[in-house]
Amino acid sequence: MKYYRGLENEKGWVYKRNNGPLLCEMKVELEISTLKRSANMSEENVKKEEVEEWINEKVQLAYVLPRSAHNIMEKEVAKYLKENHKELYPKRYKLEWEYCRYEWEAEAIIPEISLEQLMSWKNNKIFQ
Repeated sequence: MKYYRGLENEKGWVYKRNNGPLLCEMKVELEISTLKRSANMSEENVKKEEVEEWINEKVQLAYVLPRSAHNIMEKEVAKYLKENHKELYPKRYKLEWEYCRYEWEAEAIIPEISLEQLMSWKNNKIFQ
């Protein structure tokens, strides 16, 4: 989530909602983000121990990439997900059209991957 939140890094980076924020909600988030940056909460102030606790890139890719894009992951990671967690990556799914005008704006309705599942992947040697 570093990409979405600028300089702030969080351990619990899972987005808790099904839909993206509305513009009025983003305004509040931007104000909070500006206040934190002005309080000198930057990347340089993060302790090394905290960085090691974050979820690594391989797990993040497993979280965000659909089955059709698993070919861009490392082969052993893609194979592990296909063999052990294929229920999390359905071939067919419905689309949520709320607040959407175009198909590319729609959200795929897919199984949720819990934070506990992500942490177990993080500790798996395949994802390291």
